[in-house]
Amino acid sequence: MLVVAAVVLGLVAVPGWPGAATPPGARDVIVQLFEWNWRSVAAECRDHLGPAGYGAVQVSPPQEHVVLAGRPWWQDYQPVSYTLTTRRGDRAGFAAMVSACHAAGVKVYADAVINHMAGAMANASMLAWTYGTPTVMSSYEYSSNDEGPPSTADGTTSDSTCFTNRWRCEHRWRVISNMVAFHNVARGTDVRSWWDNGNDLIAFGRGAAGYLVINDEPSAATGRYWQTSLPAGRYCDVFHGELVNGACSGPSYVVDSSGWFRADVAAHDGLALHIGARST
Repeated sequence: MLVVAAVVLGLVAVPGWPGAATPPGARDVIVQLFEWNWRSVAAECRDHLGPAGYGAVQVSPPQEHVVLAGRPWWQDYQPVSYTLTTRRGDRAGFAAMVSACHAAGVKVYADAVINHMAGAMANASMLAWTYGTPTVMSSYEYSSNDEGPPSTADGTTSDSTCFTNRWRCEHRWRVISNMVAFHNVARGTDVRSWWDNGNDLIAFGRGAAGYLVINDEPSAATGRYWQTSLPAGRYCDVFHGELVNGACSGPSYVVDSSGWFRADVAAHDGLALHIGARST
């Protein structure tokens, strides 16, 4: 049986990227744009990953690989040389992508195969928790385990058009994208005010920076008050909306001077508040 080892190679970000276009603070969330071509990764770094606060993008292997019947996704993990030419683009395209991502404040990590040529609420919990460096998987729909990415007739990977042509773009889903900002704001704070019902309803805070409720019960949690360490004020629920021009586009909750707020949470749903999404 052939064993393939995979490593991640980090390309260090260049100085001088235009920080004014990106949220302030530390950024360490990684998104894996699985099988995206270089042109699409570059555009995504510029248009969404940088502004949303993602710290890095992980891309599929850049080296030349075999071409197999049916063009399964795993052919890309069977390199034949170190030439930077794949169905996702050539060396120039790869270099341009790296430059574009660095300009957006996003580092680039490439899957590499060595020694070979011889869920939405789970994501929210991961991004809210204090341990490790979270990685978000973003890929495409498939009908068989071998099915490769959307491609042209000659096998070249198609541009990633989010939410069409099988591209799912999970990293753009509101809950996931907004929880990246929650993660960045709360980074370095402690977990506090943990509460659970002994089953699948949990809540916890991240210092005085954020608060998360997840209800994976079959019924709504109603009539509850939740205690946080947040400063008093009105907060946008970033599970269901954003802060836009000082106002919440979705539900909002008022935290009183003691840190309490009242909220009903629907079955298999949640809410998240953080100090970066306070309305005026």
